Amino acid sequence: MDSEMLARMLENIKTSLHSLLIIRHGYIVTEAYFYPFRQNDQHMLVCATKSFLSALTGIALNQGYIGDVGQRLLDFFPQRIAADNDSRKASITLGYLLANKSGLAGDDRAYFEMLQSNDWLQFALDLPISAEPGTRFNYFTINSYLLSAVLQAKIDQEVESFAQKNLLEPLGISDAYWGTDPDGRLIPTDLQLSTRDMAKLGYLYLHQGVWDGQQIVPAEWVAASTQAQPGTEGYGYQWWVWPFGYAAEGGWEQCIFVIPEQDMVVVSTGGLIGSMCADTALLIASDIIPAATSPEPLPENLQAAARLESLSEQLGQPPAPQPVPSLPATASALAGKTFLLEENALGWQAFALEFQEPEAQLTLLFNDQPQKLTIGLDNVYHITAVEQVAALHYGITLRGPVALKGVWQDETTFSATAQFLNGNVLGLRFGFDQDNVTVRVIDLLRVGFAPDQNISGTLQK
Repeated sequence: MDSEMLARMLENIKTSLHSLLIIRHGYIVTEAYFYPFRQNDQHMLVCATKSFLSALTGIALNQGYIGDVGQRLLDFFPQRIAADNDSRKASITLGYLLANKSGLAGDDRAYFEMLQSNDWLQFALDLPISAEPGTRFNYFTINSYLLSAVLQAKIDQEVESFAQKNLLEPLGISDAYWGTDPDGRLIPTDLQLSTRDMAKLGYLYLHQGVWDGQQIVPAEWVAASTQAQPGTEGYGYQWWVWPFGYAAEGGWEQCIFVIPEQDMVVVSTGGLIGSMCADTALLIASDIIPAATSPEPLPENLQAAARLESLSEQLGQPPAPQPVPSLPATASALAGKTFLLEENALGWQAFALEFQEPEAQLTLLFNDQPQKLTIGLDNVYHITAVEQVAALHYGITLRGPVALKGVWQDETTFSATAQFLNGNVLGLRFGFDQDNVTVRVIDLLRVGFAPDQNISGTLQK
C-alpha cells in the first residue's frame, strides 16, 4: 500500500475516531490510536457484537445444538407463554431473527425498556408483532437478544463459556469482556475488545472461517452470513453487506470491514454521534482502497513510511497542557468533605472532590468500593486505571480505564467530561449549594435520546 497516501489520510481525518487499523495480506499496514485511546484498551463494540453472536450461532449449528435456521423461535422456550396471541408469532424462525425479519414491533427504545425489566426474555417474547415474519426488515436489537436466548437454551453449558472455548480462545482472545443478562445470556451490545482483537473476527471471515489452519466457523456459514438476504436493505445474518465487502457495524463507528478483493480488513472505533459505519466506509472508498495500488509489494519509500509511523505515534500523544484558570473559594472548601448521593441508575453512592493544580481528584463510591479518579484541570484528559465505575448503561457496561478533564464554570459549578476508554462518554456537572449538591449526568453519545440524570446529594455529617 502507498504510505504517502495513507499518511495524507491520517492528516486529514476530521471525524471522531478512537482507533483505525488496516490489515492487508496478513500484515498490519496502519495502526493509529487517537488520544486518550490506546492500543490495549478494550472498546465497546455496541451492535458490532451481533456479528460475533452470528458466528456463535453458526458454530452451534455445526455442533448440533441447533437443527437449522428454519426452527421456530417459540419451540426453543416450551415453558414460556407469550402475552401476544397473534398466530404470526408462532412462525418466527431463527433465520428471521438473524436477518432482522422477525416481524416483531419495536425499536431501540423497546430494547432499553427490556434492559430495565425484571425478565428480559419474557419482555422480548411478549412484544407485539406488526408484520408477517419474513416479509419486512426491521433492524431491531431484541432480535439479536433472542438469538442469544436460543443459544443459552440449547447449549448445555454457560453460553459465555461456550463463546470463550469455541470462538474467542481459538482466536487468541483470552481477556474479552462480554456482559450478560441476569440469567447469563450474552448481551448483544456489550462485547468489549481491543481493536486488534476486533480485527481477528474480520481476518477469520476473510479466510472463510479458518484460523491458523483450524476451521473455527463453518465456511458455509461465513458465506451465508455475509450475503444480503432478500428485502433487507443489504443485511445478511447479523452482518451488513457493502459493494466492496461486508461489515460488523456498531453505533458511533465501531466497525470491522472485510474487503475480500483487496485481501484486507479495516477496523475502526469511534464516538461519532448519529453514525453507524458510514464515515469509515467513506474513508475506505476514498482513501484506503485507492492506497492499495498493487497486489504485490511496492518499491521501498522509507521517507513516506517513516512519516506514516510518526503521524500514528503523534495521534496517540496528549495535547500540550493549558494554564489552569484560577480556582474559586469553593474548590478549597470542598477538601475533606464527602457527599452522600440518593439512589441512582449508575450505582454511585457518594463522592468527594479535592483540587490540587494541575488536577483534581474525584473519589467515587461505587458498589461499596471507593474509586479514585484523576481529573485534568489543564484541558488535557488525565487517565485513571480502574476496572468499573458505573452500572450497566443502555446495554453497555461502563468500565474503566477512564480519562477526565474539568473546569469550574462559576463559583459553585464544576463541570467535567468522563471519557471512558471503552468508548462511552459522560458529561458531569456538580452544582454546590452549601450542604447540598446536584450531580447532573449527561450521556454525550445519546443527547436527545437518553434523558439527563439529576442526582441529589447531601453533605455527610
